[in-house]
Amino acid sequence: MENTEGTGQPPDSVEIIREAPVDPWCNVLEEYAQVGSLRHLAVLHGLPPRSRVARRQLIAHGGKPQIEGDTEVDWSNLRVDYERLGGIRLVAESYGVGFKAVRNHLAAAGIPIKLRGHVKGQKKSEHWREASARHWNDPMWRDEQRRKWVSRVVRINATNRLSPVSPLEHELHEALKRVRIGFRTQRLILDRYFADILITQAPVVIEADGALHYYTASKRHDAERDTVMEAASYRVFRFTGTQIFADPDKCIETVIAECGLHSEPEPTYDIVGSNPYAIGKVPIGPEWRAMNGARLRKQWADPEWRERQIALMRDGQKRRRERRQAVI
Repeated sequence: MENTEGTGQPPDSVEIIREAPVDPWCNVLEEYAQVGSLRHLAVLHGLPPRSRVARRQLIAHGGKPQIEGDTEVDWSNLRVDYERLGGIRLVAESYGVGFKAVRNHLAAAGIPIKLRGHVKGQKKSEHWREASARHWNDPMWRDEQRRKWVSRVVRINATNRLSPVSPLEHELHEALKRVRIGFRTQRLILDRYFADILITQAPVVIEADGALHYYTASKRHDAERDTVMEAASYRVFRFTGTQIFADPDKCIETVIAECGLHSEPEPTYDIVGSNPYAIGKVPIGPEWRAMNGARLRKQWADPEWRERQIALMRDGQKRRRERRQAVI
């Protein structure tokens, strides 16, 4: 046998045949049928459980990944059960599968997934209504839920070092300090309301109403809240952002004149959060206020600028409501 150069091949030589490398995924269809899930298939090939290589290789070899739970559960009544139970977790518990399995099947079947929580315009299932009525008609259950909510909010306010204190509240704090009147902030009153500022020497509450309080729903809620607090012998004063930024000392003078407050020799100031208000990670300190306080007061004193800002916020809320309705 002659080689390409015309030289005779030694009789004891062995011809080496170069074979194509073996594809480690050549039996992926049989392996997938045996292990039953993409995670186990990835682990079988020495990959992390969440690796997508196994899925790509299965599809490349003509396989079709199955949604979790396909072989164990009858999904034919998924739409009816989802409407009846009203939630993915309830369906998952009923079917004995995971949350993701139900969510994946809902998406595959084209069933719109309901938003969590109370969404305006969303219809609740009869099962949900019966369970809700059964709970809320129980006075002991209602009281327990209120205690849990109040304790949770108090705990959050006590532990949150970045508790939000608005620039409006800060202006009132400084005005009260100048006249040496002690106060507390974000205090729970009547086990249901949190006051922006509570005067310590008398049952007087001062609220700093920002732009969000211009909305009709907020005004109605504020009026109901003030009625309840005044019935419990609290004096409630509300000042708008324009009033506070224009002259915070005048706002406090109004409170002092109407309630007969007096300066204290050793006033105490219990403010939630040591440096509470921040934009991003940069706290707003005296330097920032000295540089921007006058500009902000001038802007909010301009009716045209203020109305434009309120219109922008209302537009944003309207767009968010429309997006939520589109999902339902």
